[in-house]
Parts: sequence; C-alpha cells; structure tokens
Amino acid sequence: MDGSELGELQSENFNVANAIVQIQGKNVHPGFAKDKMVNALYIAQEFIAALPADERPEHTEGYEGFFHLNSINGDVDSATLRYIIRDHDRASFENRKALFSAAVERLNAKHAGRLSAAITDYYYNMRE
Repeated sequence: MDGSELGELQSENFNVANAIVQIQGKNVHPGFAKDKMVNALYIAQEFIAALPADERPEHTEGYEGFFHLNSINGDVDSATLRYIIRDHDRASFENRKALFSAAVERLNAKHAGRLSAAITDYYYNMRE
C-alpha cells in the first residue's frame, strides 16, 4: 500500500525501469576530422529522436507510460543518457523496454556498435 496524502491509500503504481545508454565517439582534431571523427553527441541526438516524442512525461497523463530522459552528459568522445521507463500495464512496460532496446540496436547497426545500454527494472506495479 502507498499514499501521497494523509488518509489516501493507493493499491497500484507504475512499473519502472532505469535505462542507461553509453555512446562511444571518436575525437579527432577538427582540422583533420573528415571521415575520422565520430561525435557521440550527434549519435545521442539520433537516439533521443528514435523514441516517440509524444511518449514523454510532458505529453502524457494518468495511466499513460513514457520514456523520461532524466540526464545527458557528454562530449565528442563519449555521451551518457539516463532514462526512466515507466508504464502502468506490465505488457506495455515490457514492450516499451523492447522498443528502447530496438532503438539501440538500429543505431548500433548504423554506427558500428558505438552504443551500449543497460535496462534495470526498479519496481513493479504493486497491484499485480
């Protein structure tokens, strides 16, 4: 059981996972970068754009699940994106994590395996 206000009881919550994407770039002096430099920040932009823009917390409410980019840190050489993946329904939650992983795989195919991801389930809907 959980609650957010005095006297309130809740018998359900969201399924939540933490997800971290690591991107390895290749930093080369800009004067000699043609066909050599790989900017991790641009790959990070591609990853962010690969997830549905309307499935972010600022566009969802109630029981709608989302991908929440919680932090991004990086430079040309490397970047780290930290996400919270959340969905009320367990099947939708699993689908959302699969979509996240598929985005990593697609970009890995394009960028010669420069991305790695770790998804860790944090907690599940207590109603189940």
